[in-house]
Amino acid sequence: MVSPLKNKIHPHRVITELDRRIPEDAAVKTLWAYSGDVEMALAHCGERKIDAYTTQKEVFNFWDVLSESSREVYELLLSKPFQFEFDDYHRLQDAWHRWPSPTARAALFFVLSTASEFGLASRGPLDTTYLNAISYSRIMTFKKLPNLDFHFMEDPAVNWKEFTNHDGYTVLNAGSYHSNLFDYGKPVGPEEALIDHKEIRQAWSGLGPNVLMVYNYSPQLFEDYKDSRITMINEFGKPTIHQHMCKEVIIDKH
Repeated sequence: MVSPLKNKIHPHRVITELDRRIPEDAAVKTLWAYSGDVEMALAHCGERKIDAYTTQKEVFNFWDVLSESSREVYELLLSKPFQFEFDDYHRLQDAWHRWPSPTARAALFFVLSTASEFGLASRGPLDTTYLNAISYSRIMTFKKLPNLDFHFMEDPAVNWKEFTNHDGYTVLNAGSYHSNLFDYGKPVGPEEALIDHKEIRQAWSGLGPNVLMVYNYSPQLFEDYKDSRITMINEFGKPTIHQHMCKEVIIDKH
């Protein structure tokens, strides 16, 4: 099944390699789920048990509502109250998460994420031509996979040892890497996770043995994780030995 959300800025090219590495009967925990593409791909075999965690309440709300009532979200998207003018979408980027209805927030999250060039509900230039019958059909046809569950972590301060030490595999969808503390002051929307990459690096040696970190390519990763195995993935989702062709990396201890 294809995720109804498109990962526009940094599409996960590592999915094929993750699928190859993780046994088909493994239990898998992921952290910082957003578009759900990694989680759905890993769950698609029907044997892995996938528990997808997010520290962002509105990301969880979207997947929770969609899992229970995707038809209701689809019908709301087509309803008259959701036929907005173009200028309304810009105002909604600031206000969507304050709507009282969980279903309405889920629908707005989808609409704004789909229209945003960044793939984020709260920011990015908007192109409403993406809001069409094809994109809405992804909501209508969505069916929750029985072996995929989404979970909300209320405390964003992750206990790394506890989270990663279990019998299965852990996938950390860590995004873009930086160690500059000034980056943590940037404004973000309620759907965006602030990830402390320095904290993860300091905790790395104590994490469980089957942790796979997924990062967008950064040369600094090769210095900071020089004692770990780093697999470079090119734009076609294939492992590569050439840094200039690398788009994403998988970091593990094996």
